[in-house]
Amino acid sequence: MAFFANSRHNTRKLPDGHTLAAVPLGDCRDDRQPSWMIFSKETLAMFSVSAFRVSLIMALLLAATAARAENQGLDDLDQATEAKLTANSFQDLTEVIRLLDGSLTKGLDEDNRQFAQSLLAATLIQRATLISQAIFSPGRPDRRWPQFRQMALVDLSRAVEVAPDSPQAHLLIGRLQILPGGDRDQAREALDEVITTEGVDPTTLAKALTARGGLQTDDAKRLADYSQAIQLVPGDIEAVRARGLFYLLTDKPELAEADLRRAVELDSDHGPTLEALGTAQMLAGKREEALETFNQAIQHSPKSPAPYIQRARLHAVNTDNEAAINDLNQALQLDPNGIGALLLRARVYYQAEKPAEALHDVNEALRLRPAYVPALRLRAELLAGAGKLGEAIADMKRLTEALPANSELLMQLGLFYSANRQPKRAIEIFTAVLTEDQKHWLALRYRADAHLSISEQAEAVADYEAALKLKPDDSGILNNLAWLLCTSIEDELRDGPRAIELALKACELTDYKQGHILSTLAAAYAEAGNFEQAREWSTKAVEIGDPDQLEQLKSELESYKANRPWRESQSPESDDEQPDELPVDTAPAQTVDS
Repeated sequence: MAFFANSRHNTRKLPDGHTLAAVPLGDCRDDRQPSWMIFSKETLAMFSVSAFRVSLIMALLLAATAARAENQGLDDLDQATEAKLTANSFQDLTEVIRLLDGSLTKGLDEDNRQFAQSLLAATLIQRATLISQAIFSPGRPDRRWPQFRQMALVDLSRAVEVAPDSPQAHLLIGRLQILPGGDRDQAREALDEVITTEGVDPTTLAKALTARGGLQTDDAKRLADYSQAIQLVPGDIEAVRARGLFYLLTDKPELAEADLRRAVELDSDHGPTLEALGTAQMLAGKREEALETFNQAIQHSPKSPAPYIQRARLHAVNTDNEAAINDLNQALQLDPNGIGALLLRARVYYQAEKPAEALHDVNEALRLRPAYVPALRLRAELLAGAGKLGEAIADMKRLTEALPANSELLMQLGLFYSANRQPKRAIEIFTAVLTEDQKHWLALRYRADAHLSISEQAEAVADYEAALKLKPDDSGILNNLAWLLCTSIEDELRDGPRAIELALKACELTDYKQGHILSTLAAAYAEAGNFEQAREWSTKAVEIGDPDQLEQLKSELESYKANRPWRESQSPESDDEQPDELPVDTAPAQTVDS
């Protein structure tokens, strides 16, 4: 049916008495030319005398015109809806999004607008998911994954603007932002949104909990997230694997093995899970089972260097250095630039007493990645083991300059200084550690040793006493403090009865099998005036003492035979003024992946 576009129209009298009326009709496809209809005089008279009917027709005409104007985007919406049914590729989804954007821009009534927005959000999420497959698919991700992540996040950002309550969009945002270089705060916010939304399906909720577990800094909360995810979906391999790896990292290999074995049952072809299971078995002392698991991992992923590296670790633990090196050679053949394999092979070479080969591998790792922290640290250890303490100190100084808050590195540097007969510098380093952590008992113990080596005996006693309060069953602290209390040249420091008490406890802790500790007990008895006991224990010390200690042990015994207590004031040569020897490579240490 055609409606009059308006109540005004042009007429022209025809010879036969009829009137030609130009009436623009609402469904005309060409609005540039009027549609001409012929009406009789009677028909025109009807319109002129029926004002009510004319008004009614005008109202209907205006309503229809307004409805069509409000739904000008309906054709685009219809095309988008049809296209969405078969859209699978990036191009298909992009075309659906274009049509939906066009329909919303041209205009839709409220019902159609809501439908279009829902369809737009779903399509944006589908396209973001498709883009993300290049990131989350098994195997090595596309090297362009940071760009893909950004593209996906743009789509997801639009999706949550259109549909704020979409758990799928928030979940994918969280997973993408967790990746390196992402915004962990935004990741946590997105995952919390999924977890706190009512009515979320168990699978989506489990994935959100698993992802959030990886963000937790509190071990109890992390474990709770993983466990809740597994409770919701017992067969969710990601949650089971994540909890297994958590147990592995928190030194619970038995629990790790149970979860990882379950993960293997859910997906027996996942190489990284087999590697993790083998590691858990190795740490649990099940070395034969671990070897079999690593063999399976290699069968599933023969072109991956990772399982060869893990099996090499097991061979190294078993001191089968040749087998370990063979596996590492295979790993490096698959990945010639594998720094991890190079450093592990260096350690195996060192274990096999091949320091030159070990140092060669470390230097090769540093050539591939100059100033790499783990490589520098290993080179420092190798140099120190070879007696090149000056070069070792230089490497370690670069590390501590790059990581000044790393107490472990500072402790190693302090020990290198002590070994290099630079006790004053060692004291400075240990003091720096204690400034940050007053309860670092090892720093107290080693600073006491350094004080003792330059006859700062009162300072040594104070540090030993403080360390002993923190670590009352450490045989080294007990022995050294007892030795100082019974051999000091400073009368006010000596305390024979307490020295006996401490030395006896140290002997008990070491089953009376350490010659130098028996020597301390003898010295304590001598200080207390009990030379008979002193000679008895000193004789036993000589019998079981290390060869490099025998000369002094015999001298102590002779002193006790003469009823003289032993006195000792250590004043070794000190090279504290010598400059540290610098290695050839002086680039600053890299803190990345340290």
